[in-house]
Amino acid sequence: IGDAYLAVNEPKTQHDDRTIGALVLLHLAMAMLRIIVQVRDEVDHQGLNMRIGLHHGQFVAGVIGSNQLRFDIWGEDVLIGNQMESSGEPGRICCSETFVQVLKDFKEFSFTERELVNCAGSTRMLQSYLLDPPHGIGTGLVETRPSQHARRSGKTARHLTAKKTKGQKAKSEACNIS
Repeated sequence: IGDAYLAVNEPKTQHDDRTIGALVLLHLAMAMLRIIVQVRDEVDHQGLNMRIGLHHGQFVAGVIGSNQLRFDIWGEDVLIGNQMESSGEPGRICCSETFVQVLKDFKEFSFTERELVNCAGSTRMLQSYLLDPPHGIGTGLVETRPSQHARRSGKTARHLTAKKTKGQKAKSEACNIS
């Protein structure tokens, strides 16, 4: 989608646990922001940043083209995800109300209401939310994986993992990495 990166998690028609898929994408988004902050600091390019938008929904997928084949996805929920990214803030993760509802049982993640988004190409208007720090990363004001300079100075990073045991819901745990 232009200069944007689009990712989907487990494109299935039936999901055993949609929360796991949402957690996987949320952790991917947090990792992407940590890496951007790390690279920005290492190359000293303060203008390097990204916005991330997350939404939960359905889509249609297929291969298009005759000379150059491409895999693509379409649908109202794809447009809503794109709109969440477009209306977000650099260095932050903007989530739709639908995505936030999927993760409502995970109290370690908190979200701040942002704005009502009129989703282009859709008849829906959705509330958008920003993932709060420390998980929401921000614009580099949160610790990242240490660069060589940071390792010498003793700074640490937070690394998030999701764990699930049989019969239990997944839960996120944070541990420090030196």
